Amino acid sequence: MGEGPSRLASRLFRSRRGGILRLAARRLGSRGGVMTPFAELCLLIRVALGTEPDPAGALRAARLDPALLVPLAFEHRVAPFLGRLTEDPAIAPLLPEALADGFRFAAEANGTRNEALREELAEVLALLDAAGIEPLLLKGAGRLADGLLGPAGRFMQDLDLLVPASRIDEAAAALEAAGYAPLAEGPQLAEEHHHLPALWREGAPAAIELHRVAQPWHQPLLPTPRLFERSSPVVIGGRSARLPAPADALLHLVLHGQVNHRRLLSGGVLLSEVVEFALIARYHGPGVVAEARSGAGKAGLSFDAFLRLCELTAGTDPVPVGSFARFLARRALWLRDHPRARDPGRALAYAVEHAASLRHRPSVRRRFPGRFAERGFYASRWREIRSVFAR
Repeated sequence: MGEGPSRLASRLFRSRRGGILRLAARRLGSRGGVMTPFAELCLLIRVALGTEPDPAGALRAARLDPALLVPLAFEHRVAPFLGRLTEDPAIAPLLPEALADGFRFAAEANGTRNEALREELAEVLALLDAAGIEPLLLKGAGRLADGLLGPAGRFMQDLDLLVPASRIDEAAAALEAAGYAPLAEGPQLAEEHHHLPALWREGAPAAIELHRVAQPWHQPLLPTPRLFERSSPVVIGGRSARLPAPADALLHLVLHGQVNHRRLLSGGVLLSEVVEFALIARYHGPGVVAEARSGAGKAGLSFDAFLRLCELTAGTDPVPVGSFARFLARRALWLRDHPRARDPGRALAYAVEHAASLRHRPSVRRRFPGRFAERGFYASRWREIRSVFAR
């Protein structure tokens, strides 16, 4: 019988600071001494971030199969960011032509889309400004404003805006008056959900999500009044908005992935989150990481596990964390090469999410026990369960 995940992870990842990047490049996710595509993708990210000690040597030693790496880079939403490798005269010649073409195409296409998103954001800000509402830009909308990932580096599915809860209905009405409407195929959301149903209008490049709170499960960590109080002004297309304080942006980034998307429980990894964290931390300095970490409160384990994950995958500066946080980061990376072993974590995350929803959302509880008599209830649960194990 082979080694269990915890013992194997401990053996594979035990190293001193000087060996962490060598481990990531040579042993992490290796099969028969050959790096896995995920390990190679992490290598490319470190090269793009400038944290790989010997980028040329590491790239020459890697296989870099475009047929494997390009789809994986899109899966992790880092293909546009990696387009910068094709502009580096020292690195571009070391990339297979098909790989460089894939990254270049992703960067160009996403740059065009982000330009359209920026225009849409300016239009939305104008509509809200007319209603006397100045929103706070969350996640990708914030990156459109501060440009930390460049014009093409950040892929986003929608635009997230935080509005004081007392004015969120006014904000929605202002957008709906301009032709925005809830997505017909969107999920049914609880009354207490942290954002309204996504709004979209014909021809728009993305939907708009109006948030009443930034973090649903840990609201005291990122209360809306404090987020606005600590924010700074920003102008897009001549229209004003607010940008979260850097430490708040980091904490929200981590909690959104680790808690909202259940990556801590399921053992999931999304490398675009790692890249965004690394760039925000680099731009604002190590103090911002310490500030965000100190504000993590009950979510400290989520934050520490993510810190360790960033160190192992992207070569960010090491921060001492507890043994359990180190294990969770190692587990997440081990699961990348053992897909079927992810199912128990996904099932646990699914169960915890639904239990939390029943506990904290009265509007969901009020639908029971009547929901048990509805055929749609069982059809929805079956679809959700299938989606959990199909990922």
